[in-house]
Amino acid sequence: MIDQIKTFFFNYRLKQNSLNIISPNFIQNFNNLRSIGILFDATSQNITQDIIEFKKKFKDLDKQIDIYGYTKQDQIVAESYLMSKNDLNWYGYPIKNSAFAFADKSFDVLIAVFPESNSPLLSVLSLTKSKLRIGIDSIKNITLLDIVVQVDHPNNQMKSLEIIFNFLKTINSKN
Repeated sequence: MIDQIKTFFFNYRLKQNSLNIISPNFIQNFNNLRSIGILFDATSQNITQDIIEFKKKFKDLDKQIDIYGYTKQDQIVAESYLMSKNDLNWYGYPIKNSAFAFADKSFDVLIAVFPESNSPLLSVLSLTKSKLRIGIDSIKNITLLDIVVQVDHPNNQMKSLEIIFNFLKTINSKN
């Protein structure tokens, strides 16, 4: 019963946030992208390290990649690119300032590869000022996304990220 109440309030807040979404759906060639945001589930230390390594690959390509993750652990996390259960209010909505600072950035594209459909990262996705929001099909609230990419194994975030980056590389726009 209490979980249903929490879910109700969380979804209500997401719906209120999504009413303000005005996405320009600005699709451009991968080579022209300058800023990319990545939202991911950081519960596994391995995936966090993999995402950080993935980010480093693009330093030479003049791309600014920022990452933000959520871990289900109850401990306080010091990293500014992570939030934990301690950074949520009673119904699961973030209260950590870094979550809102990340959402406030105007990325050329924001990529969501977290596999859970009720993740607190949905709130960041609902508040983003990004020009384009791409996510995997396990995110049930597709109104928060401009493009949904179907992946065979949504729990494999690195594979999902590679699929989305390959998709972005195939876009050939006039911009």
